[in-house]
Amino acid sequence: MGNKIGTHPAGVAYKVDVATKTCAVCNVVCDGLRYRSDLFKGSEQHCWIYYSIGRPEITTSASMSLDILAGKLGGENQFCSISRKEGQPLVKFFVKEGTYKFQCTRCFQCEYPDIFRSVCLTLSGKASIINSEFNFNKANYGNVC
Repeated sequence: MGNKIGTHPAGVAYKVDVATKTCAVCNVVCDGLRYRSDLFKGSEQHCWIYYSIGRPEITTSASMSLDILAGKLGGENQFCSISRKEGQPLVKFFVKEGTYKFQCTRCFQCEYPDIFRSVCLTLSGKASIINSEFNFNKANYGNVC
């Protein structure tokens, strides 16, 4: 189903061979899925999440003292920095063990609300879950189905 490539914040990551998935319930199609991870292995809630990695954030900053700006070289107050923050996993598709059907976030949440809440709790602060309406999902108990 894929090759193990290491660990992402979402768990042990496997490279996905097929990057395009179609929801078995609503037929929404998602391209660009690159990784999958197991969650709750060995339990009744065992499922796989499929995700891509968001773009990394790159921040640059530079500053100089007034002496340098006035043309006096050799000032000690020169500063330049570049920082890079890795992109965050963006979970978009799920597969429940035993069903082996791909489901988008919304359909999975409607069919397996308890598992979905467990996924949200587990991934909180580690990954984002995005649905087919382009909204980041939060664990909620409202009627979304």
